[in-house]
Amino acid sequence: MNNDKTHNKNSVKKQNRTQGRYVMNHLPSITAPKFLTPLLLGSLLLTACGGGGGGGGGDVGSGGVSVTPPPLDCPSTEYNAYLPLAAGTAINYDNDTVSGDVSCDVAMSNAENTDIYAIEYNFTGQSLTFYLSSTPGTVEMLGLDGPITVALPDGQAAINNIRFDEPLEIIGADGSTGNPDIAASATVEGPLPVSISLVIAYTKSQSNVVYNTTDIGSYQFPAKRSVLEITIVSATYTTFNSTVILGVGLTSDLYLAESIGMVRHSHVSPEAGIAISSDISSVSGLPTPIWLDYTSAATAPIPAPGSFYYFSIDGNDLTADDYDLVNASELNALPWLNVAPNPGSDTYEITTLPDASLSSLSYPYSVPVIFENAAGQQLYTSITLMD
Repeated sequence: MNNDKTHNKNSVKKQNRTQGRYVMNHLPSITAPKFLTPLLLGSLLLTACGGGGGGGGGDVGSGGVSVTPPPLDCPSTEYNAYLPLAAGTAINYDNDTVSGDVSCDVAMSNAENTDIYAIEYNFTGQSLTFYLSSTPGTVEMLGLDGPITVALPDGQAAINNIRFDEPLEIIGADGSTGNPDIAASATVEGPLPVSISLVIAYTKSQSNVVYNTTDIGSYQFPAKRSVLEITIVSATYTTFNSTVILGVGLTSDLYLAESIGMVRHSHVSPEAGIAISSDISSVSGLPTPIWLDYTSAATAPIPAPGSFYYFSIDGNDLTADDYDLVNASELNALPWLNVAPNPGSDTYEITTLPDASLSSLSYPYSVPVIFENAAGQQLYTSITLMD
């Protein structure tokens, strides 16, 4: 990627436009069951997602002198196109789940020699943390934390620190893959800490799809669909030298949108009575996507109803004072699009033009937009054309 950064500093006072703005709001938390069964371990494997970089904001020293921000914990700026990750951001959902706060897990990143992000969910009385890696070729899950209260043959226990010996692939090459015998380890908290060994089997099928939004407007995303069949085969309790055969299954159906992340997830397990289905309702700490309606190559695309020509984060306009546009050269090389700061307000805005190439695109069609703050944190969003 050519990191061409435009940073047009204007002396004109920035305009804060709030009239008619479409703001993506947070959702309230929901209450989770007090006690979870071992079967729920499978349903927890793939409920996380989030959206581009890592790190935090800069600082200002005494006298207003700028201080160089600390280096990012997860320094990589290369992600899978369908799961960019950024510390301090979240994707929020409409049902059965809450916001996922994204951070870099430094210890696990060092141990695995790659950037590992933690996505933390806080249900009422129940916390869960998922550990994911996102590279240009794959999206993988390496483990999760609880504690998760479960009923075991030896009594109730709190399972924590679940780690897979082999990562579970969420996104990879199109088609099918899997493994019938994946080992995992965990600990059980309580009066007698107990080590647990798990055996997990899974298969994954992946395809290209169109995702239609409902809670943030009538919009579309080009997306990857990943359907996973997960089975917890057995659990071995080493302290008591006993093995419990579980043999329970879960189907997880996931949609990941390009340059955004996981926009829909559903989990079904007849054995446990689990039926969860959640869709994206907002983003936090991330630029709001822009949708454009295409009518013909002779007409410039215009914002779809509820969308706009400018970018914002949590209701605040993105300006060249605060953010660089990392992939400006790629965006402005498109004959039908230009992204640049407004001369009067310094706000990043888009300009569209008619062009013959619009008639040859496959719709919906998304292009990534990557902003970077003073600390080097990159935040991803997209401009999507819909037919």
